[in-house]
Amino acid sequence: MPYVDLSRCEEFCNSNGRCYQKNPATRSCDCDLVFTGRTCGVIDPNPAPISRFSPIPEVSAFILALSAVLFLIITLVFCLQSCCIRYSKRKSVQDSSARDIQMTTRMETH
Repeated sequence: MPYVDLSRCEEFCNSNGRCYQKNPATRSCDCDLVFTGRTCGVIDPNPAPISRFSPIPEVSAFILALSAVLFLIITLVFCLQSCCIRYSKRKSVQDSSARDIQMTTRMETH
């Protein structure tokens, strides 16, 4: 719906909503959240709650779940990498120690 210049409609909607014109003779208001009535002049004692099923919370929940999964995957990869590095260092030290022992044993026998 085409919105009209607010300066012409400001009084009509009591500065509590946006004015639009369906046709040249009819003006209506799109009231802000807590206001109601034809000209948005009444405070709504029971404003409509924000829907639990609106797409924004669903998107937020999806992003949060995706972030958690990515965090877990990155943590798992980091832990596996750390374990592999430790294992390879330990294996390298053990191999080195075994070679030293073999060399020492050969030198003693000769």
